[in-house]
Amino acid sequence: MTARARDERGPTTKRSVSLRADDVAWAEREAKRTRRSFSAVLSDALHVARQSEARDAVLRYLGDSANATPKELAAIMREWKG
Repeated sequence: MTARARDERGPTTKRSVSLRADDVAWAEREAKRTRRSFSAVLSDALHVARQSEARDAVLRYLGDSANATPKELAAIMREWKG
């Protein structure tokens, strides 16, 4: 992650946490594969979880109006593809 990306996410806080061994193993492999730090991998995973939570909140807010028929979904996909 670049210094700019870190700045855009805000200040960092150091914490000590207990994690499942398989989650640690995954994060270590991911850090090595992507050549990033363990902390960066965890931060990104938490960021994705927060995005997912926000999407779920929007869908709950929209209720049934968020549901599209297959025909509507096909039209949306056509529009996105240009």
